[in-house]
Amino acid sequence: MQVGGPATLQAGIEGAVAVLHSVEACAKLPHMRFRFPHSHAFHRGRIAVDAGDNADSTCTVEFGDGSVVIGEYRQVEDAFVLSVPRYTTAKGTTIELKQWRIVNTQPGVWRSERM
Repeated sequence: MQVGGPATLQAGIEGAVAVLHSVEACAKLPHMRFRFPHSHAFHRGRIAVDAGDNADSTCTVEFGDGSVVIGEYRQVEDAFVLSVPRYTTAKGTTIELKQWRIVNTQPGVWRSERM
C-alpha cells in the first residue's frame, strides 16, 4: 500500500537519511519504532513506541503524514532519548535535527519532552 510519494534521499546533519513513503519499505527497517500521529513531534505530544529486538541503536521514526526517517535512540533508565534527523514533511516543511526524551507517563501512554 502506497502511503506517500516515491522514496527520496535527503542529506541530514549526521549524513544521508533515507526518507521513505511506503509501508513495504518500512517493513524492511529496524524493529524499534517510534510513531508520532502528526507530521512532526512537539512537547508533550503522544507517541506510540513499538519495542523491537534489534541490538543496535537505529530505529524508524514515523509521522502521521507518511514521512519515515531512520533515527537513533538509547534507553536511559525508564525513558528513551530519541534523535530525529533533519527531514521534510509531506507538505514540504523542513524539520531540523532534534532530540526528544520519550517518557511513559502512565501505562501504555508515551509522551515526547524537549531536551
